[in-house]
Amino acid sequence: MKYIKDNYVIDFNLEILSMIQSTVLENALWLKTQTTYANMLKNDFNFNIKEIKKLQKYFTENKLSFHALPQILMTMDNNFNIDITELQKQRFKVVKLKKLEKLIKKLYLKVNIKSLYKKYENFYISKLNEINNFFKNVDIDSIYDFYGYKLGNINIVISFITGNFGIKYQDNLYCIKTFKLDENNRLILNNTLIPFLFHEFSHPYLTEIISKNKAKLDFIKRIIGRSFSKSK
Repeated sequence: MKYIKDNYVIDFNLEILSMIQSTVLENALWLKTQTTYANMLKNDFNFNIKEIKKLQKYFTENKLSFHALPQILMTMDNNFNIDITELQKQRFKVVKLKKLEKLIKKLYLKVNIKSLYKKYENFYISKLNEINNFFKNVDIDSIYDFYGYKLGNINIVISFITGNFGIKYQDNLYCIKTFKLDENNRLILNNTLIPFLFHEFSHPYLTEIISKNKAKLDFIKRIIGRSFSKSK
């Protein structure tokens, strides 16, 4: 379920699966930061059920980075189907994606995901409105002016669990940004967030620029070659 206001999005699937993924990775920030929100999610998901254990095992065995999971989940539809064809173009392995999709669907059947959506709906809508209001005077579209062209429609994906990423999927750019909460679930907002948004939106632009100009990057190989010869 995605909660959307203008170009701001909170994706409940990203919160749930990032939480499960972070339990098997070293950088488990949400586990170190005790907030009412994190404790609510933890209590709503019984980490002893076999469906979560299997997902934890999947993340351990496949070593999916924090960057890979949001990239996958941006393609997920309302029936929890992953756009495997599109992700295959990005060198994800089909067999692994199909297994992840199957594990997610089994978990959601077990935990009655629709009732949980309802439980968090008011919380998410409140945070969306607050963040939208905070950025109302910021022209995020000026990223187009900075690079000189429009690469895709801009969307800000708000998370309280995962890390910060810039992703392109189809005709959309996504800045996935973690917004901090205090121990009472109050948002911590300040102007340092604005440069972070532009930083993440720059990643898809830079990826495209590098991809189009690979031939011009031969100078890197030459520099590396010279460095090795000098060290011998």
